[in-house]
Amino acid sequence: MDLKETKEIIHAGLAWASWTDEQQAAMREALKCIHMVEQIKEEAEELYAEEIDLSDFGERVMNII
Repeated sequence: MDLKETKEIIHAGLAWASWTDEQQAAMREALKCIHMVEQIKEEAEELYAEEIDLSDFGERVMNII
């Protein structure tokens, strides 16, 4: 199950399921955690896109020398 589907299920449950207050609080906390995971994944993807391939850099230096 991916994060989007997980969020949809939790939102639907919060809307109509007869969860106790404690269960609802746990699901809201789970949604916060999912949001943090999404942010971390986005940040990691940005960092990966900016990563310099050092092996390529080394080959360029060797070609210059």
